[in-house]
Amino acid sequence: MVRLISIVSVIISLSLGLIACRAAPTQVPPSPPTSTVPTPPASPPEEKVVVPEATVPPSPVIVTTPPTENVTAPPPAPPAPVLPSRVSLTVNTQSVEIARVTAVFRFDTRSDPGYYYITLLSGNDSFGALEVEWYRATKQISLEWPVYAGRPAYYRLRNDEPVGDIFQTQVSYKKFISLTAIPRDAPSDLEREIVDYVNRERLTRGLSLLAWDDGLYKEALQRLKQFGEEGVILPPRAGQPYPETAYVATGGVGEDAFTISRYWIVNEAYFAIVTNPKAKSFAVRTDTYNNKKFYVVGLFKME
Repeated sequence: MVRLISIVSVIISLSLGLIACRAAPTQVPPSPPTSTVPTPPASPPEEKVVVPEATVPPSPVIVTTPPTENVTAPPPAPPAPVLPSRVSLTVNTQSVEIARVTAVFRFDTRSDPGYYYITLLSGNDSFGALEVEWYRATKQISLEWPVYAGRPAYYRLRNDEPVGDIFQTQVSYKKFISLTAIPRDAPSDLEREIVDYVNRERLTRGLSLLAWDDGLYKEALQRLKQFGEEGVILPPRAGQPYPETAYVATGGVGEDAFTISRYWIVNEAYFAIVTNPKAKSFAVRTDTYNNKKFYVVGLFKME
């Protein structure tokens, strides 16, 4: 009996243990800690680098026509002067030691007024240059050079060689130009003195004084240039609106206001202009040119 009770007790204990095992949750022992290695960030996708092909830049376009704006064309070259022509070349043998060679030159209306330097040559020998001051009032001029014994040309003359084969002439030219370095916009002291003398003459005759005229001063400059460039006082052109007085001196003598004004008073035609009762304004211009001449021109404006 006791054995039976023991067996039953064992069976009951086993049953209770089995039920306890089923009811209790299965516990998994924790895993030991492991060192965590950080995950490196993902590398960006590799970009494909495209290398451009080398290209040759286009050639620049060259513009052959310059732009027209802000371009100043050079002034045209002045025409070459027309030199005088030689008419004849003769020889006068005065003695056994000297001969004189004469050359005649002819000018015409195409020749430019100015200085002409004419040189007599024979081979490598020069017999000097003669200065000729020419203006349109003269048409022909003769020049003479001495040829002394001892020069080859002299003995060629004695041997009766043709004169034209022995001698040549060389002509160069220099134009008459103004010696005034700076153009004037206002009258000089001399020009003011001339005006004072003219007004004194009018005042003594009971006439009104003449006012200075800037417009006539510019007109007088143009007339004075014509005098200087031609080498002579030219008469006024037909229809010139302003009566004119003029004066010329050479060699520095008579270049003063008193002499100029007195010349206008004693000249009958100029006196009538200076003392004209209708004259209201006046301007005078003076200048010296390299032809050694001093020119004056006065212009008068009438009512």
